[in-house]
Amino acid sequence: FAGGIAERRFVAPVREIALELLNRRQPLSEPTAVEDAEASLETMLQDLYPSEGLSRAEALAAATRAYEEEMRAGAVRNLLSGKMVRLLLLQVQALKLQSLRAMDTLDRLVDSNKLNLQLFATLPACLLAVAAS
Repeated sequence: FAGGIAERRFVAPVREIALELLNRRQPLSEPTAVEDAEASLETMLQDLYPSEGLSRAEALAAATRAYEEEMRAGAVRNLLSGKMVRLLLLQVQALKLQSLRAMDTLDRLVDSNKLNLQLFATLPACLLAVAAS
């Protein structure tokens, strides 16, 4: 019984602290995934609007307007013969980039708080050890 408490309240958190300090935790996404998604989105936008010199935000807004126009002009017909598939893939890539950025932010948030939580988890065992001596 006491061994289980010591394992759960002291040994496991100390092990996690050591792993955290050694930076051994697996990230939620690959380190280069955000850069790859950004490069892919840029390429898709440049292919769609090659000579217009638009910023990313302007090009995404223009692509959204073009998608809306394609939908109004006939979704099924434009799905087969228009730019709708290309515009849909561009929107999927933009959503992928946003999701990867959110995962990266969560990853950094977890990293910044994990050490604090592990130190806090060892506090009861340390207090018990001090009180027992």
